[in-house]
Amino acid sequence: MLSYIANQDKRFQTFVANRITTIHDGSRPNQWIYVETGSNPADDASRGLFAEEFIQNKRWMNGPAFLWEKEDHWRRWIREYLPQLQERQKWFYPSRYFAVNDVVLVVDDRVTRSSWPLGRVTSVHKNSKDGRVRSVTVKTRTSVYDRPVDKIVLLESVEMSEDTKL
Repeated sequence: MLSYIANQDKRFQTFVANRITTIHDGSRPNQWIYVETGSNPADDASRGLFAEEFIQNKRWMNGPAFLWEKEDHWRRWIREYLPQLQERQKWFYPSRYFAVNDVVLVVDDRVTRSSWPLGRVTSVHKNSKDGRVRSVTVKTRTSVYDRPVDKIVLLESVEMSEDTKL
């Protein structure tokens, strides 16, 4: 399923295409991670459980146990998910540019990823030759940074936050 969600190019049959469109409208592909079948409550429905077993199944109502772990267990999130937010690719294909009010992390090679400052883009700087955004100004709680876009990780775009207000 993750490969369907991540695929932006392939055309799917109508049923699958409609489901994937709904997922894309409400989230970004990099927000989805693999949950093994033993921990995935969505798989319980396909296991042929009786109604009584569903009612007694706490995972169905509360979600997988790892969601309720203490903060020290979220190191996996920092180690595995956070790096996926920073796409490492050249500008071979057009993609969305950063925009004012995007929520971002400022990459700082001197500290661990979990310590990167959270900020908001206050201005974008386009290249005069090709019109692409090559750097941004980011305001954090304590500072203002001018950074190239490869040193910024998008957490929430202006469009996504506007969509959630509807």
